[in-house]
Amino acid sequence: MPASAFARRVSMLYAALFACVGIYLPYLPLWLGAKGMDTREIAAILAAQVAVRLVTGPFCAFLADRTGRPRRMMVTLAALSILCLAGLSVVEGFWPILLLTVVMAGAWTPVLPLAEAFAISGAERFRLDYGRLRLWGSLSFIAASAGTGMMLDRIETAHVIFVLVAAQIAFLLVALSLPTRAVGGETLRRTAGVRLSPHDVGRLVRAPLFLVFLGAASLTQASHGVFYAFGSLHWQELGYSGGMIGALWALGVWAEVALFAMSGRIMGHVGAAGLIALGAGMAMVRWTGMAFDPGLWPLVGLQVLHAFTFGATHLGTMHFLLRAVPQPMHNTAQGLYATVSGGVMMSLVTWASGPLYRSWGGLAYLGAAALGAMSLVLALLLVATWRGGHVAEPPETRGGA
Repeated sequence: MPASAFARRVSMLYAALFACVGIYLPYLPLWLGAKGMDTREIAAILAAQVAVRLVTGPFCAFLADRTGRPRRMMVTLAALSILCLAGLSVVEGFWPILLLTVVMAGAWTPVLPLAEAFAISGAERFRLDYGRLRLWGSLSFIAASAGTGMMLDRIETAHVIFVLVAAQIAFLLVALSLPTRAVGGETLRRTAGVRLSPHDVGRLVRAPLFLVFLGAASLTQASHGVFYAFGSLHWQELGYSGGMIGALWALGVWAEVALFAMSGRIMGHVGAAGLIALGAGMAMVRWTGMAFDPGLWPLVGLQVLHAFTFGATHLGTMHFLLRAVPQPMHNTAQGLYATVSGGVMMSLVTWASGPLYRSWGGLAYLGAAALGAMSLVLALLLVATWRGGHVAEPPETRGGA
């Protein structure tokens, strides 16, 4: 397959994937409310989803590496998620909805790290700029969340589940079109004879530099938890209109897209560990500034820093995992990172942000700035000690080729 065709398909994969995320994140709670769930039941359903993600994310990523079939795993999980959504469109009552949403979350959660591992590995083989592939996900997120919001002015909230079904079907179709072979006919499957074992995974999670990386990247990403949970509410309390709040959110994502568009040049100058350190440093600046309610124009500048707090950290993370983790363990490493960063750390920060915001209001952002400071210490340690090689030994070859 030519590099241009691979780039188109992976760009479409990201667009379809983040269209699903752009519908799911903002509107699933609204759909649950429309189905008659009260606030306690909605909280229970969302918490149960987080719990199951902590198991299925790393487990499915490990299976993808062990079997050497990440595309098949993506397709299977997406199909299971669609079946659950189809069931949700017809069931009623708390327990059936809880069961199906938990299974759906368990199936859908591993899809993102599997897609990331597939994309970054393919971009390396085809000498493509990963950021220019990934930016289509960010653009799609904006379009899907805004478009679904406008649709809800014309359709019942309970029907948003059908929009999500359509988006996931689109993702499944794109996933089915992905290549199984790369440049020169080299297979995207595992190296012949290599079979990942739990012992190999244990070596990775005990590797000191992997743990330093995991702490640095996860702390910066988790520092967004205060903002994601209470950013809009705080701006509303400060008197910003709904339109202005939406514009500020969109500005952050557009800044992220701009960074992704220039990622190739930035990577060449800063490097993976340097990008993670840059994201941590900008997290300290961004959250400290937001803690003191600086007014609209300084806030605009602080929102532009999302390009670094999220975008630079994400780019550094993807390139670190590509270079520091042996190829037969890429999916597993992505799954572990997603579980720690988006699962454990983000859940803890989001939970802690509630009492912090209740007691201190906008000053709760100082807690997020403290996470950025801790991340910066670890990121600078990574910059000083990682020399660009693997942080763990590759899996042993087992059996014949």
